[in-house]
Amino acid sequence: AEGRAPNGPLVVAAVRGAVDSLGVSDALLTETVRRRPASLSLARRSVNVAVMAVRLGREVEFDERRTLALGLCGLTHDLGMLKVPEEVLESRRLTSAQLQQLQQHPQDSERIVCAFGKAFEWVGKVVVQVHERRDGSGYPKALKGDDIHEFARIIGLVDTYEAMAQ
Repeated sequence: AEGRAPNGPLVVAAVRGAVDSLGVSDALLTETVRRRPASLSLARRSVNVAVMAVRLGREVEFDERRTLALGLCGLTHDLGMLKVPEEVLESRRLTSAQLQQLQQHPQDSERIVCAFGKAFEWVGKVVVQVHERRDGSGYPKALKGDDIHEFARIIGLVDTYEAMAQ
């Protein structure tokens, strides 16, 4: 149900499990990459992005709190895709109107996440920036460089990799 907050402790426990697993070995990362061809659903792609983002967070030596936060943002970054009409998602060649609908999803992600409650507003500020690019070519605001949240830059990189590897 939209606007209802997810079970916070359960979500954090799941992300913490991934963080802990990646702290021991890369088996979870290996399995995530190995199973990618079966990852067509939004939920699976979001989990893949979260796992790879957490792994990158560990690589750049984020502490546990930041790594967990990064994983949570990775998990929720594309919730706005739920608002994109099926015909847009299935289209091989997007019309300019369809492209505009697709490029609206970061703001929808932000709205959905912020509707979970005040505790999630910081997540909304990250997920809305995931499709921004350092050179200003991204959307929705064409932000550049350090104007893009560090988590959004990491998730954007991983999300691009996930999309290209399909």
